[in-house]
Amino acid sequence: MNYVALAVHLAYAPAHSGQGVQAFVGPYLGALVGGHRVVDDLIASPQPVEIRTRVAGGGHPYPLVDRTYYSQQLDAGVQAGLGYRAGPLLVQADYSWGLRNLTPPVVDENNNIIAPSGFPSYSRAFQASCAYLWSRNAQPTP
Repeated sequence: MNYVALAVHLAYAPAHSGQGVQAFVGPYLGALVGGHRVVDDLIASPQPVEIRTRVAGGGHPYPLVDRTYYSQQLDAGVQAGLGYRAGPLLVQADYSWGLRNLTPPVVDENNNIIAPSGFPSYSRAFQASCAYLWSRNAQPTP
């Protein structure tokens, strides 16, 4: 599942200049933009059959007429991580803990909930990033 996330972090760096080791933590909000899901159907035949489905946001319609996997449109959670800054180079690694159950409820044709969500699912993600920071106050070299 592909979510675009916006995070707000509170960062701490022991050095006043922001150089060296850093730690950060904060909330994030994510919006579903699509994706796909692959599962093995072990019931259809003695051999596992791979089923590929698309991912869409919203409630799970009843009856299910297509092979679409439905997920909540919005996700929210907390991120925490560590980083290291050396001059203009910043390297970070963080982990995200989703706090919202992404399994949607079953809804009828009028979007009325007719059954609560099934097995709960939460997003969990690890990411690493590298950035080059520049200052708008930097003086051009002659």
